[in-house]
Amino acid sequence: MKIEMNFRDLPKRWEKHGDMIIFPQNTFTHQNWKYIGREIWRVVAESLKVARLGRKRVIDERTPHVDLLFGSDGWVEHVDERGIRYIYDASKRVFNIDKTREMKRISEFDCHGEIVIDMYAGLGYFTFPFAIACCAKRVYAIDWDEDTVEALVRSRSGNGVDEVVEIIQGDARRVCPQGVADRVYLGLVPSCHAHLLTAARALSPQGGIVHVQESIDTKKPRVIPKRKPMLKSVSKLESVDEIGVVPSTSVEKKEKEIENGGRGHSLYLLQVVLQL
Repeated sequence: MKIEMNFRDLPKRWEKHGDMIIFPQNTFTHQNWKYIGREIWRVVAESLKVARLGRKRVIDERTPHVDLLFGSDGWVEHVDERGIRYIYDASKRVFNIDKTREMKRISEFDCHGEIVIDMYAGLGYFTFPFAIACCAKRVYAIDWDEDTVEALVRSRSGNGVDEVVEIIQGDARRVCPQGVADRVYLGLVPSCHAHLLTAARALSPQGGIVHVQESIDTKKPRVIPKRKPMLKSVSKLESVDEIGVVPSTSVEKKEKEIENGGRGHSLYLLQVVLQL
């Protein structure tokens, strides 16, 4: 049987997560690859010196989007430059490398003795930097997704911070602790505006800091609406000096008006009051 192959869908790049490689979603898509059988994935894995292979299906951080091509399961471990371990099932959640810059920035905070709430923890991108690099006293990690919570539990144990990180499953607006936090991190993109009140209520009575992460379209021009004038224009009042004294020439002018029958008396008093 002769099989014609289309090599244009061979991967030119891929991502490595622990001992697993994940190919882009537009690779190995030609139907002729199926005729070769699953043995091809074993050969590819051995040639790339990994134990598992996967292929992206949908690029969406919060939904399953990787198909497992070779291997028993998708659980992998990612260790960042600070030595923080992230353990997750790559067939259900893929580590978002776009967050690494913000993770590095967060890691430079000094949170000794502080209580931190990560309202949308995900895989713990900011939860574990707060707990490990920033030395927070306690970190609450909140997420509604069951698979994500399982990954958080494994990563918490892998980093040895079971006594520091408390994981809460549910809608952050309903389950977020109130009145306890020194810092609240809002990492929900594109916008967290609907959750600012929950974050404010989570702060301790002494106050604290709310970190807001948001996506901004820098290419879209910003239109500032013109304000309608609320009052009719009035004549400019006479200037006063730094201590609020009307210039002597102005005073003499008004006194002269008073001597000439009191015209402008009321206006003069009104101007002096407004200027003061």
